[in-house]
Amino acid sequence: DQEEVAFLVAKYDLTAIPVINQNNKMIGIITVDDIIDVIEAENTEDMLRLAGVHEEENINSPLGKSVTRRLPWLAVDLGMTFLSAFIVSLFEDVIAQAVVLASVLPIIANMGGNAGNQSLSVMIRGIALGDLDLDSENGKILLKEGLLGLINGAAIGLFAATVMYFIHGNPYLGLIIFLSLTLNLFIAGLLGFLIPMVLKWMGFDPALGSSIFLTTFLDIVGFFVFLSLARIFINLLL
Repeated sequence: DQEEVAFLVAKYDLTAIPVINQNNKMIGIITVDDIIDVIEAENTEDMLRLAGVHEEENINSPLGKSVTRRLPWLAVDLGMTFLSAFIVSLFEDVIAQAVVLASVLPIIANMGGNAGNQSLSVMIRGIALGDLDLDSENGKILLKEGLLGLINGAAIGLFAATVMYFIHGNPYLGLIIFLSLTLNLFIAGLLGFLIPMVLKWMGFDPALGSSIFLTTFLDIVGFFVFLSLARIFINLLL
């Protein structure tokens, strides 16, 4: 497997790897020049798959092929986005009473998605480099990502809550934002680790559409938590 060869060259700083046949006789070598091309191709493939783009896609691809390669993942993303919209629709009565909540939803969605993709990118790179697999000390890594999300969530949540308090003058709105962002970024850290590992365990490429699934799921969780808290505190927001 060319990806395994590239991993060995990168890990042990080799300049060439012998190629042997079934009789253990050397039939050739793979030089570092060949491996550089493989590493570039594998990194490009992972990057494209992470965004839900076909690995053969490039700027010179014909229009028709680009459409057929990109449209399926966009359709999947649209279907999952409908779930996010459905969650929001469950709280229409809450939003109608406190319209200011609608202005906060993009903050909840954007911060959760960004934090999740940070964790996801690190995990997929770790898998690609062979630093992370199903036999690793995954409990420690999961704990670290969770704590990282919790700390970052609390920091970002406190800042956002303070800004919104000065804009709207309602401390309870700030409290809801703080709690929502803290929890959402905590979950983002966990899912950024779990999604690629589950895909790998199932035999799929961990980079295959991970970002789409992660972002949409965090939107759903973030909206549900934020609007649920808003419903609890609705009398204090009016």
